[in-house]
Amino acid sequence: MMLILSGVPELADSIPKLEQLFRKVAHVRLDDIDLEVDIEEVNSIVGSYAIEANLSVDDDLTSGDFLHRLTTAGAFRWGLVFELVMKAVGSAVKQKSNQLKREHFVDVWVTKTGMNSIATPFTHSDYATMIRKDRPFEVTIRR
Repeated sequence: MMLILSGVPELADSIPKLEQLFRKVAHVRLDDIDLEVDIEEVNSIVGSYAIEANLSVDDDLTSGDFLHRLTTAGAFRWGLVFELVMKAVGSAVKQKSNQLKREHFVDVWVTKTGMNSIATPFTHSDYATMIRKDRPFEVTIRR
């Protein structure tokens, strides 16, 4: 059994307090996504998960705009981006789609946050200011 705490750096201070857990933990710290450096890797993640599920990838999902929206939605954290991609692929499979599309990412966001589909980082023109990096999936326009 393996416990992975991804995308929750706030827990790092709590782990040493739990002696049994602390002795068994291997820390792997991933830097935030730097899209200028990591854009091909993010693109590869989207494509790889889609291929594994026998889905083609809509051309829209390979654009710099979409990849920036995806990393913004995941607060520039690798684990959260993986989660969004996996769930979007799951949404496409569940809908019996043969192609992974932006709408699948919108579905995931709406399900996770309860927000309207027009106010997602995948659809809203002002998406970059909507997402709080310190509280992913909590949109600032709710306030």
